[in-house]
Amino acid sequence: YKRMFCHKYRDHVLLIRGDDKCKIDLGDPGQPLETGTRNKKCIASSKTEVMALDHNWHADSITPSVWQLVDIPQDFEDSWYPGDVFVGLKDAALQPSTPFRHATELWHLLDEAQGPFDIPPIGVSYSDGGGDRNNTKYAVQASWLAIFIQGDFDRLIVMRTVPGHSIDNNVERVMAVLNLGCQNLALMREQLEETLEAKFKGATSMTDIRTICEGEPQLLAAYLKAEILVYSARPDKEMDAMFDIIQRMTPDEGVVFDRTKMDKKSLSAVTWLWDILQRHTRVFTYHIEFFK
Repeated sequence: YKRMFCHKYRDHVLLIRGDDKCKIDLGDPGQPLETGTRNKKCIASSKTEVMALDHNWHADSITPSVWQLVDIPQDFEDSWYPGDVFVGLKDAALQPSTPFRHATELWHLLDEAQGPFDIPPIGVSYSDGGGDRNNTKYAVQASWLAIFIQGDFDRLIVMRTVPGHSIDNNVERVMAVLNLGCQNLALMREQLEETLEAKFKGATSMTDIRTICEGEPQLLAAYLKAEILVYSARPDKEMDAMFDIIQRMTPDEGVVFDRTKMDKKSLSAVTWLWDILQRHTRVFTYHIEFFK
């Protein structure tokens, strides 16, 4: 039904697929860590020294986020796989996947790829049902509401796969290509300045890294600068701008939308936001619709 709907209104629909690839292990400086990808057989010298560590030796990892803007075919029977693919590498400790981070990155891509005046009136998104994309969670609904408002969509349909059926999301084919690039590869982050590197010496988990960087923007920037990005993970100030899209809708300037509390009890207390969610959304088990 999703494809039938998109094909019927293909001139007015933007079809989006999204998903996060499994995390890629990242070693500390001087300690390259194997990616963990299942490797094909390769030729290696008998004198080759094994330098890569196994997956037990790391505190951080990289999360590849993948978005695809699908080219809806003219003929329904033609391939639905072509389209522009965007991959972003995010530090799993300091740039975790959250609903509003996904919304911020998606809007950035749409603004660059489509332009604010070329976005079709109907948006259709399809992704897996992880906690950061589960449409039954109010944080996810609020993040897509920001996209709905910013993109000035007439209708926005957000769908997720049935549990255990992520294979139905065609963007999974991109993951297979990414796995090819991760074969026979070991990764480590760059060495920081000696004084900065010393602060991470005792870090053995992502929680430790977050704690060390908390309240130290220069240390945070230095740590993230040591990674290579395909598209830049959006900074927190851009996530703040996505929150502000919703905040600007409030009729009472004294009411503040608390972005740290995204459960039903907290959101229902914000009358104006709760009213919008009730009047302009329809929530089902595996999809949510926004409409004007």
